[in-house]
Amino acid sequence: MVCRVLPSLICWGLWKARNMAMYEEITVSPAQVCRDVQDLLLSMSQVRPFVQVTRDDWELAHSGLILCMERTKSVLPRWVAWSRPSAGYVKLNIDGSSLENPGHSGAGRVFRDSSGNILCGFSLFLGSRTNMEAEAMALLEGLLLSENFLSLNVEMDSQVLLNMVNGDGGVPWKLWLSIKSLVLGRQITFTHVYREANAVADALARLASTTHVCQSFPPSPLPAHIRGLARLDRIQMPYVRVS
Repeated sequence: MVCRVLPSLICWGLWKARNMAMYEEITVSPAQVCRDVQDLLLSMSQVRPFVQVTRDDWELAHSGLILCMERTKSVLPRWVAWSRPSAGYVKLNIDGSSLENPGHSGAGRVFRDSSGNILCGFSLFLGSRTNMEAEAMALLEGLLLSENFLSLNVEMDSQVLLNMVNGDGGVPWKLWLSIKSLVLGRQITFTHVYREANAVADALARLASTTHVCQSFPPSPLPAHIRGLARLDRIQMPYVRVS
């Protein structure tokens, strides 16, 4: 991180020294320019410590520069996989897609049983919407189609939407009323999952936003790539998530 910032600060120090010499007739020595750059680096590191990105950063910090440094936090990969619902429950995965936010958008919804088999899936074209509008409409449409399932696990990869559903964020009143009316008298849970565990719903949403077509599965057969994602989920094949 230091190596990325230092060249710009050196140029800035030289530019200031040049202007002082030309317009104020003040001569700044090279040593003073170096001290000014060091002081600026120190001030920046006190506001936000520099992160050691390369070996050169660490060497610079130990070459006489007084800086606040912290080592890069190591990010361990994790296994992420779609999980089957408990016996007696149906799992609904929903997702929304907007190509340009706002832009051509789609909603994807897929219902699966406790064996991981797809009961039905839907790919709905929504016209021009924002990402959040597409996510919310995917949830509402999914709940409308789930009225025959009394015990339902709903999964989504939008933490913002989940916060809205749980009342932790600014939720539009009409949206909350619609969700509340569809949840009454049923056993429904709402859960956030990583996108890797929501791949089928994501693919269905993208299919609608790119083809501008509404489809239901069945009777239409799932496209080959989405069918492959569903098979991976059914055997609970994990994805590697680094971030």
